[in-house]
Amino acid sequence: MNKAVSPIHESAEELKHLLSRERQPDKQQRLHVLYLLASGQARYRTTVATLLGLSRGSGARWLTTYAQSGLPALLDIHVPPG
Repeated sequence: MNKAVSPIHESAEELKHLLSRERQPDKQQRLHVLYLLASGQARYRTTVATLLGLSRGSGARWLTTYAQSGLPALLDIHVPPG
């Protein structure tokens, strides 16, 4: 079943600007998820996952992080030491 996502607080233009300036692929992909939703190119998590070639779980996890903690938490990518 397609599940609607929480509202995106940033505008599509702001996300597009952030996306164009970001150089880390992991962060680009997360911003792209938000951009597709904010711009209306996708309405559901499954659509975003299909468009970007992501697993539904990754997209859902990212959107949950965004809904709970906002953009800074979404872009905080944990890199294990070692």
